[in-house]
Amino acid sequence: MQPSVRRSYWSRNPWALPVILAVLILVLILGVVFGRKIVNSSTSATATPTATAASAAPTPTAGGSTPLPSATPFATVAGLPNLKLGMITRPQSEVQRVQTAVNNKDPHYLYHLDPIKTVQTDLPTYGFSGGFQITSPPPSPSPTPFNEASTGGLNRNAVNVMVSYQGHTFKVTAAQPGTQGPTGIWEIVTIAPVS
Repeated sequence: MQPSVRRSYWSRNPWALPVILAVLILVLILGVVFGRKIVNSSTSATATPTATAASAAPTPTAGGSTPLPSATPFATVAGLPNLKLGMITRPQSEVQRVQTAVNNKDPHYLYHLDPIKTVQTDLPTYGFSGGFQITSPPPSPSPTPFNEASTGGLNRNAVNVMVSYQGHTFKVTAAQPGTQGPTGIWEIVTIAPVS
């Protein structure tokens, strides 16, 4: 009987090591290429508020500022780091969902027919907790068309509401993002500190 010599796996399969190395290199290359795209898209995207079923008010990210088109972000307000300032965006599907609920006379959404009530109801979701006071305009303002420069080229009805909160003044703009006129909903579109 001849003694049997057992060869190692690598000596019996000389192709295995190059294949494993090629797969690892491919995974690393794909990770670098697609990892950058994933990271860039998640860090450069503006957080879009989403609505809760009960109030239809967007849920913002904590603190910070989103710039208006062709503008720099507003500075945060000292002592109030959790306020959401700047342009407030929401997907068109959300606007349409709220408009449909108002058209169907859903009582949870009817406040969206009044810009002042919209500010009163939705402003706490942007960090204005603990009470705030609307200082102007008086109740039942008539909306005025926004000029092109202040809306990034969007002509829509808008109302500027001045709000006093913890010793600071803010200009909150409510606008009709879809349907214009008495049946159109109002949403908060910008929140800006007043110097």
